[in-house]
Amino acid sequence: MESGEQARVVLVGKSRDKGKFKNRNNFLSDINPTEIPKEFIHKITVSFDTGHEVDFGTDNLEDTFTISHMHEWLSKIDRKGRIELVEITLDLDLIYDTIKKNADSIFAKYF
Repeated sequence: MESGEQARVVLVGKSRDKGKFKNRNNFLSDINPTEIPKEFIHKITVSFDTGHEVDFGTDNLEDTFTISHMHEWLSKIDRKGRIELVEITLDLDLIYDTIKKNADSIFAKYF
């Protein structure tokens, strides 16, 4: 973000089925991704110390999101203040379905 200053990056999960991930919410706190597949991202919100929030659009990303993708975008937006938080909301249902489908296809011939 700005040199010498660290913004917090937080992963948040959303799901249509509240019970499905009730006991699994802790896994997001254990993840420190360097890249996030674009397809799993629901929304990215950047919060400034002024209280202003701006959504980062993922339309221009090819396959994955990294913090470095934000540098050019930050230089183009009208912003005042220091970035305090980057909140990345993940679609937990899509992640779950993708992992389940891939695991089923990998192990299907054995079980």
